Amino acid sequence: MAFLSMIVGVLLIGIGIGAYVYTDQKSITALIPAFLGVILIILGVLARNDRMRKHSMHAAMLFALLGVIVSLWRLTKSNPNYPAIPYFHIAVVVCCALFIALGIKSFIDARRRRQQ
Repeated sequence: MAFLSMIVGVLLIGIGIGAYVYTDQKSITALIPAFLGVILIILGVLARNDRMRKHSMHAAMLFALLGVIVSLWRLTKSNPNYPAIPYFHIAVVVCCALFIALGIKSFIDARRRRQQ
């Protein structure tokens, strides 16, 4: 899961930079997915330490959930100057939601391994 966190982080950085370039570098808020991506990369690196794995992966899930919620909320706000921005929000929702789904599966599998 640590490696997946870093991959999703890189994808979110790409989405954020793409949105920033698309808005002609006028909207700093377009970089929010990139900031989220940096956080996920940092948490992924921390998760490589066995003592930090559980806490950092739970924190990564929390930030991914925030990414889903905020991007879904931003989908309701439209900006006629940039009609493609909703696609960037959809990309963030898909990346974060898949990360959450795989994280939940990983948590369930880890619990089953501990019980055996």
